[in-house]
Amino acid sequence: MITTDALLIELFQQGIEKLGSQIPNRDKKILISLSKQITAGHFLTENQSKLLIKIFTENLEVINNKVVNAQQPIEFPTWSQSFRVIEQVRKIFIAKEDNSRILVEFTYNKRLRQQISDLNKSVEGQMLAVNSKQYSIPLTEKNLHLVVNAFKNQGFEIDHILMEFYGEILEILKTTNTQFNVFSLTDKKLEAAVINEVGSIIEDNLILLNDRRQRFQYSIFQKNPEISLKNALANRPSTRVWIDSTQTSLDDVIKSLGELDRLPLLVIFNGHESKECLKNLEKLAISLKNCGFDSNSGIYFRFDNISEHNKNFNNLISQLGYNAQLTDTTLVAGIANNKLPKFLLKSKWYPKSVISFSNNFKSNKTSVYCDAVDLIVYYNDKRPLGGADAIV
Repeated sequence: MITTDALLIELFQQGIEKLGSQIPNRDKKILISLSKQITAGHFLTENQSKLLIKIFTENLEVINNKVVNAQQPIEFPTWSQSFRVIEQVRKIFIAKEDNSRILVEFTYNKRLRQQISDLNKSVEGQMLAVNSKQYSIPLTEKNLHLVVNAFKNQGFEIDHILMEFYGEILEILKTTNTQFNVFSLTDKKLEAAVINEVGSIIEDNLILLNDRRQRFQYSIFQKNPEISLKNALANRPSTRVWIDSTQTSLDDVIKSLGELDRLPLLVIFNGHESKECLKNLEKLAISLKNCGFDSNSGIYFRFDNISEHNKNFNNLISQLGYNAQLTDTTLVAGIANNKLPKFLLKSKWYPKSVISFSNNFKSNKTSVYCDAVDLIVYYNDKRPLGGADAIV
């Protein structure tokens, strides 16, 4: 008597696709897939064996006509090897290479994949898929609380340091005092840092106090009623926002960033389209001049001189004087979305805000570099998919 898996291989060698229309195409595809898996040296799991028996049983008559004595290995299944056991990994820990990020690792599970996808809509900064098993998330108090809450009852092994932080966060959330209200801060270092950043902590300074709340993680409930782009940006619900370029001028955006003391500014271009970059550079140059920020700016990428648009873009940088080296006093720097200059990583220069002309500014080295920036503006005629709140 042949084993049940040998029956499958015999059917595969004869041609499963020739079994006829009585067997559903979906079942044929599964049988072919399982056959290829076994011949590649990866034996069946127990769940796969149950699925195989189910398909064989439902199509017993057809298979019996195709292979002599097929009924016995289907009704009384035996196997040539022990079932393959898939190691189930479920871990949450701090990344060794970058201790500012949390790694969530698990073997494939449809429900967990959906949970991590849903979590991506709420976390601060960029969630990155490291590989098919690992997801990297910026380590912040909010993200730690979200991640542990989502997975603590799902059989995950969670790093003890993260659990200690989580416990501290829970204690803070339980407390009834207002130690993190900006108008009654008990942490003197935090209070000094806020004053150094925005000035006096008074109600006459509500716009700037609201604008910096995400950076310093304090609470503020009072809002300035002023109707302006500046105030709308200050009251943004998250660090990433979208401004419709067909409804709001770039002048207004840059002027508002200046009023919020949001310079130096990093501008992200779509480095794959020189024609689009040329158009956006012309628009940016006019706006910077109108707002008085054009004297200390630089564009730090070029195109190969193989087309007119490429040459025009490169020449315009020179004409505008935007070919100066990056220094600590540079107000505006422009780079391509797909390339992060190494000198940015070595420099003390770091942006207070970002404007991206590209909706693909995510899940790459450039976006990771900007993880600590608490105001990122997508300026485009189409809203980016996920993770950016509209400012109107």
